[in-house]
Amino acid sequence: MDYEAAEKKLGKFRDVMLDRMIKTAQHKEHYISYSELIRDSGIEIFFDLPGVRMALSAVLRNIVVEMNEQGEDVMLTAVVVRKTDFRPGSGFYDLAAELGKLPPKSSEDVKEAFWFSELKKVRQYYQEEKRP
Repeated sequence: MDYEAAEKKLGKFRDVMLDRMIKTAQHKEHYISYSELIRDSGIEIFFDLPGVRMALSAVLRNIVVEMNEQGEDVMLTAVVVRKTDFRPGSGFYDLAAELGKLPPKSSEDVKEAFWFSELKKVRQYYQEEKRP
């Protein structure tokens, strides 16, 4: 599947994916992998295709940007990780740098510290504040 078709298909499930990420954030110590996010959102698409990965990254990026524009200063996508190493993908860190949350070209140690900090912030936001 090419990028445009995948983005269109995934975009239709934006709100479902948003809800799934919020539910994940509300549970202490929980994460969700990119492929589980797709599966749990009821999307019938094969995650391992390059166009699908890129499209999912774009949809997740748009969610965070929209949230930040609405005054929600958290990167909800911190709860979404790769299955292989249980860490976010490079798009998470690229967006953090674009938003001014992470210095560009940060070391892996700085990126990991930022992710842990943002993950804690996201969980507090959705657990303590009882967000929808």
